[in-house]
Amino acid sequence: MNIDELFSFYDDFGYLGILLISFIGSIVVFVPVPYFPVLITAAFNTNLNPTLISLSSAIGAVIAKLIIFYASYYGRNILSPKIKVKMVPLQRLLGRYGGIGAFVAAVSPIPDDIVYIPLGLAKYSPWKFAIATFLGKFIFNEILVLGAIYFGKPFVNNLMSNSTNI
Repeated sequence: MNIDELFSFYDDFGYLGILLISFIGSIVVFVPVPYFPVLITAAFNTNLNPTLISLSSAIGAVIAKLIIFYASYYGRNILSPKIKVKMVPLQRLLGRYGGIGAFVAAVSPIPDDIVYIPLGLAKYSPWKFAIATFLGKFIFNEILVLGAIYFGKPFVNNLMSNSTNI
């Protein structure tokens, strides 16, 4: 399958399709499902704005990560009082550096749930979490989309054909 065959998908589903694929790829805990091939191929559709591709993908990913964050945020209630007391130093540390951790996890290709779940358990600010995660995801996506445009279709087609022949 080449990039041109995917354009009908983007013409039919557009930014909402990109948002949903990013959501589905991000909701799986600890096993990252890469959604960035969608961003790379969408970058070549001239009917789509590159920044809006990155934005819709970031929104989908952040919605998924907020669900995971809130599950751990409210899941803390099932922890024993003894464990909650042991988490006080972690809460202090994350209160000070949690935003940086959320941003770095979002802007890098690491499995970010290893950072997000402890932030939720430590009752980190949901607003700070959402902002840091959104900024990281948006920057990561923008680098992918603009990189795909810069390197061009032949490079990406070659990359895709080599990865599907494994």
